[in-house]
Amino acid sequence: MFRETESPEVHQVLYGSANLSVPIYSGGRIKYGIESAKYLVEASKLSTENNKIAVAYNVAQAYNNLFKANQSIKVLEENLAASQKRDETFLKMENNGLIARNDRLKANLQTSNIELQLLEAKNNYNIANINMDLLLGIPETTEIEVDQNYIDEGDEVKPVDFYVNEAKENRKDLQALDKQRQAAALGTKAAKAENLPSVAFTGGM
Repeated sequence: MFRETESPEVHQVLYGSANLSVPIYSGGRIKYGIESAKYLVEASKLSTENNKIAVAYNVAQAYNNLFKANQSIKVLEENLAASQKRDETFLKMENNGLIARNDRLKANLQTSNIELQLLEAKNNYNIANINMDLLLGIPETTEIEVDQNYIDEGDEVKPVDFYVNEAKENRKDLQALDKQRQAAALGTKAAKAENLPSVAFTGGM
């Protein structure tokens, strides 16, 4: 009596295969890629820092404009007060026959010009105040008080070269650009490395 041998079905067959490949030399592509990525990360950090500096610079400039507008108003108000006092003196002198009417009118015209300059200075101050409010993110109607002691003469003024070097060392945008250039140089090396042969250890079972 013969027993029929059953053939295994497809789903009962197990087939396994594993391959492993470890690069030994790839022409420097991996090394250059990692180095390039590091420089790009540094460039990104510096760019972010530069954006913060740019905001601070804009706020400082806006405050400078506000301060200058405020000082202009003070100077013009002093000039106007002196001019109005002169007008009173000239009027008395004219009444006493000491000066001609035309001389008094010329003085009055100068006073009117100062009044116009003062109006313009106040308008500039209001615009500078609104710009400052917008930069600070506060209501446009907020009036900012200017520190009258904002500008003090420095005790020590250094040569121009010192400030130029300081700018080069502290400008984050220039530092970010330098990092991007380094990353680009490594990218070029990585591209050239594509033409070099690659060596890898491969094993399978």
